[in-house]
Amino acid sequence: MKRRAFVRLLNEKLWFETLAGLDIATLTEWPDKLQVEWLVRPAAGDTFGHQFVSLDKLREQLEAVDPGLFDLEVLLLLGGEHCFSTQVNIPSKQTKHIAQALPFMLEDQLAEDIETLQFVCGQRNKEGNVAVLACNKNFINALSAVFRKLDIPLDAILPDMLCIPVSDGQWTFLCDAKTLSVRTGSLVGLTIEMDALPVVAKALLHDSAQPPQQIQVIFAHRHLSDNIQAWLRTQFTAMVAGTSVQIEFSNVEEERFAVLADFVSTSNALPVNLLQGDLKPLPKRRASTFNWKPTAVLAGVLALLQTTYLYAQTWQYRSQIDQVNQEAIATYKRYFPQDRNIRDVKRQMEAHLKQAEKLSSGASFLALLAQTGQKLNDANRGKPSPVVSPQRLSYDEAQGDLKVDLLADNYAVLEAFKNQIQAIPMSVEIASASQDGEKVKARVRVWSEVK
Repeated sequence: MKRRAFVRLLNEKLWFETLAGLDIATLTEWPDKLQVEWLVRPAAGDTFGHQFVSLDKLREQLEAVDPGLFDLEVLLLLGGEHCFSTQVNIPSKQTKHIAQALPFMLEDQLAEDIETLQFVCGQRNKEGNVAVLACNKNFINALSAVFRKLDIPLDAILPDMLCIPVSDGQWTFLCDAKTLSVRTGSLVGLTIEMDALPVVAKALLHDSAQPPQQIQVIFAHRHLSDNIQAWLRTQFTAMVAGTSVQIEFSNVEEERFAVLADFVSTSNALPVNLLQGDLKPLPKRRASTFNWKPTAVLAGVLALLQTTYLYAQTWQYRSQIDQVNQEAIATYKRYFPQDRNIRDVKRQMEAHLKQAEKLSSGASFLALLAQTGQKLNDANRGKPSPVVSPQRLSYDEAQGDLKVDLLADNYAVLEAFKNQIQAIPMSVEIASASQDGEKVKARVRVWSEVK
């Protein structure tokens, strides 16, 4: 048997007045005066009998029965005084036409504007009769919004009088100390105060197009004294006096709410659901059968192992970094022994490299001097006296060239010396040359072709 949680509003009139003035969408705190009663059928032991709680505690209470509310069907029983039920005759057999015609056919019977009502109709019989149930649309919408706000999946709203069992040719009355509910058809019934029984009972039987063959009267005995039962028996007996209607009385050792819940639990299907159209409940997500606890433990162990591995790897990398730093310092000291205070090897090494770049012009001067000196030596080798004699050297750091003032025996010797330097290869030009006695006085400019 499916487990169902039945919920009843305590003081429905107060609920109706309170919800009419609330903006449920922005509500963060629920009024303490909104109270409910709930129970589970079949009950899960004595722990979940009747519970009276404030509205904001309802989800927590239901979670104790079914964590996640995956399998628990939540049904709200609404007092029949908020509903109007009747039967109309409609010639058309099409469901669409029936739905369109119902409000206008009932307009004269209803005190409220038909635009404020929600209609639920039953099956059309062979004679064209259709059972109709009407209720306040705004109240149903507000109740649905309240339960959505509380994250309680409401599966149905049931008028309480339609929870009473009924069969063909039989009417059923349920009585407690204050309330009387009667069901005369699939969607036809009403809930009234007990004091109105003498008038209403006679009118029901007198105005009915199809009087019952039998009347079943059920007393919710827990809150029904012997005197009230005797009075009720007298009223029902007087109602059927002079007719062929049989009447049968029975007692149920429960209160009215529990009796209604038991009736619904033992029936094959719900009598009606006021959650229609956009309010129709969506199919519930089933609870996962996956056993997550071992997986969670395994994931935790793997996370711990991963963390330990990363910590060990970090420690190893730090050790390697320290070792590299020590080796770098040792290398730095070997090449720059004059530095005593070593704080940042990288920065101090960069400073030395920049200084070396500034001094790179000295290396260029030495290279030019060595090449030029070699060619001077080649020009004079094997001669009884030097044919090319250097007089003065100068180096232009900005231009990167070597200027050689020299004396040559003649212009042919000077040109041969120039060609020897160009063969290195190096760039060379004779900046100036003039006859100085028997010698040629010249200035030769030499520079490297690669800058």
